[in-house]
Amino acid sequence: MIETLARLDPRFSAVVSQGGLYVDIAREAREHFGEDTEIALVLGRDAAERIATWDYGMPGVFDDLVGLHRLLVAARRGEYEPAPRHRNRITRLPMDATWDDVSSSEIRRRIGTGENWYDLVHPDLAEVIKSLYPESHAGSRENSGHK
Repeated sequence: MIETLARLDPRFSAVVSQGGLYVDIAREAREHFGEDTEIALVLGRDAAERIATWDYGMPGVFDDLVGLHRLLVAARRGEYEPAPRHRNRITRLPMDATWDDVSSSEIRRRIGTGENWYDLVHPDLAEVIKSLYPESHAGSRENSGHK
């Protein structure tokens, strides 16, 4: 999905990562794009709070991540408040509260219950999402007013 959106704007690019943690994804991005490319990670408030307190099995992993890669944290159901030592590397992305309910979890929930989900996604992603998540007939494009 990110690859699809990246193709819409030449200023962006995307690669697939084998890592599951943000620290792994950032490391793979650095290996792919090289040392001269700034890598920034975009995430929501809830994810930022999780990775800041995650038990990585050794101290300092989050500090190292933030030291190497800027974090762009979207306000979702509240603002993220970074530790004072991280404030110069973490940028808040203000978002209108009307976006609080827009999430991949909500899209999957709506698909599963047959509710309209098309208004939550970029139109170019609808077909990609349909191929990943089977939808009930009640949530189909024809029944949701989207063609």
